[in-house]
Amino acid sequence: MNDTSYPSGWFPIATSKELKKKPVRKETCGKAVVLYRTKDGSPACLYDRCPHRSAPLSSGRVVDGDIECPYHGWRFNGEGRCTLIPFHEGELPSRFAPTIPVREKHGLIFAHHGNTDDEIYTPFWVGEGKTMRRIIPTVAKTNLLSVMENILDTTHTAFTHKNLMRGMTGKHQDVNIALSENDGMLQLILTGEKQQDGLISKLTESNRTGSTTNILAPGIVEAVYWHNEKINIVTTVFLSPVSEDETRGFIVLTTNKNHGLAYLKAAVFLPIFNKIIRQDQDILGASHANWKSFGSPKNAVSPLDYMRPNLEALLQRQEPPAAKEPLSFVLKI
Repeated sequence: MNDTSYPSGWFPIATSKELKKKPVRKETCGKAVVLYRTKDGSPACLYDRCPHRSAPLSSGRVVDGDIECPYHGWRFNGEGRCTLIPFHEGELPSRFAPTIPVREKHGLIFAHHGNTDDEIYTPFWVGEGKTMRRIIPTVAKTNLLSVMENILDTTHTAFTHKNLMRGMTGKHQDVNIALSENDGMLQLILTGEKQQDGLISKLTESNRTGSTTNILAPGIVEAVYWHNEKINIVTTVFLSPVSEDETRGFIVLTTNKNHGLAYLKAAVFLPIFNKIIRQDQDILGASHANWKSFGSPKNAVSPLDYMRPNLEALLQRQEPPAAKEPLSFVLKI
């Protein structure tokens, strides 16, 4: 897929657990695709359209590792080559269903868009022993840029997530914010806030040292939270544009098992975290729909909207402003 209106790179479109014996339809970068497993168990990804009469291949079935069209029974292998035309005698004509490069890694299935040859990002701590991981799929009814900005936006947490993340007691703290560019990625470092003024922080952490967030194209946001100079939890968010109006996300949570205490922490953390996700989904969806209903006007900006121009440049594979002028300031929140 080479539609230049979307960033180039590997985008996750499903979890490994989703893809079993039946084909699965997904949308990515404005195109409908079908995922299925071939005879050796590896994933295949084709445009979800039979080249014969345009029937959705995802409504068919998988037979001996090939996908069978539900209309006339044409079959296609993982390379998109037609392997069977029922009732046809003699040599098969050369017919193909367009394919998309696909890989399975970290419990996710990635499809490639564009012309870049990047490797799939490996989340922090993956492969390390004594860690616990959870993958949380999510969808937001807005574009990729707005979701990335939302994840990195500090100030909205006192309103959209009041009491859960900040604003619980009304006490303000000085947060040191530093944004720079390092080796092709943006790095956002927050220090000075020992504990956020919200329920989730009060129940699951104390004496936070700070957080380091790395932001990479085509849509990866990974935050490492430090507690007493040790890593407390890592959140790696893989984002994938479904369309200009919808973004799919897979949140990979990783923490130290800590002799089984991680499971107790997860029982407390996950219900609150899932509520925070729903709050973001609601406000992002409502804002995007409202913006479109008003004719997609240019939004106002303030000095606190420092992430957006940097993210825009990153997604376009251009040098972000923070590369030449790193930011460093104190936010009282």
